[in-house]
Amino acid sequence: RSSDLDSRQVDAETVFHLASVTKPFVATAVMQLVAEGKMCLDCPLRRYLPYFSMQGPGADLITIRQLLTHTAGMGDTGDFGWTTPEYDDGAVERYVRSLASLSIDFEPGSSWRYSNRGFDVLADAIAKADGRPFETVVQQRILTPLGMRHSTLLMTDVNSARLALGHRRDGTPVGYYPYNRRHAGSSTLHSTLDDMLRWAAVNLKRGTLGRRRILRVSAYD
Repeated sequence: RSSDLDSRQVDAETVFHLASVTKPFVATAVMQLVAEGKMCLDCPLRRYLPYFSMQGPGADLITIRQLLTHTAGMGDTGDFGWTTPEYDDGAVERYVRSLASLSIDFEPGSSWRYSNRGFDVLADAIAKADGRPFETVVQQRILTPLGMRHSTLLMTDVNSARLALGHRRDGTPVGYYPYNRRHAGSSTLHSTLDDMLRWAAVNLKRGTLGRRRILRVSAYD
């Protein structure tokens, strides 16, 4: 801890940046939309994002399922732009459009490679299929129904007084914060221990928490 934060104790309501733990929320939102007939796992990504383009054989045939399972060949993100973040609703679409000059790493479906980029693209596909910004979709479909009151994908909604900050191994604070709406789908979830226990519970119960169901049992299968 830096000296000015020595009195800030970690507890069950401390807000943490959860990075790639965002991805299961993306997958849940996709499966909710699949259940409603608004998305199709084996349909081409371009059905939802007609402006999506990358170079290489099969790039125009990448499916939603391949993105979810890291088999799309889309490659990974080298620079997340933490020091030059974007905060507006159009950030994720601009990111998708910026991929047009890049090449996929392998023919979709032929191999596996972890891809933050694929989940960032999924965030835009979710937004277009649902008709609302990605963060709003996750908030209203998952976080609010589950009573995850201190969780959000939007930095503007984070309680800064309870926010845990990043530190290096030697204890000195990191000079930037890892947030950029371009990468909402791969890494912008903020949450607390209490809220994440609710997330664990709903998945252990295969989609239900109390009287609320957010996902069909068949979606897990």
